[in-house]
Amino acid sequence: MSLSYDFPRAHSRNPRDRLPIAPLDNCMSTESIRKRRLPVSLKIVVLIVLAVAYVLSTGPVNWLFAHGHISLQTLRFMVVLYAPLTWACDHIPSAANFFEWYIQLWVPS
Repeated sequence: MSLSYDFPRAHSRNPRDRLPIAPLDNCMSTESIRKRRLPVSLKIVVLIVLAVAYVLSTGPVNWLFAHGHISLQTLRFMVVLYAPLTWACDHIPSAANFFEWYIQLWVPS
């Protein structure tokens, strides 16, 4: 009894002989790909939650800074990270009022 395996032929000029090709039966169908995708509404909810968490994270960051838990190097990173919110506070009075109120909850004067 002899066992044989047809290895890909590297010397062949035919590209199909060089690489093994999986049968089409093993490939994912477009229906199974659709089932694996997240619904658009879930993606929107996740983006909204991340945006709200970004805005609300300013409170804990200010508390950490006020209590000396943030180094100068980390502070530089935070300045860049929160630059969009700083811009919003500089240009939108209601945003500035909100952040003044919100940060006072975390770090009372």
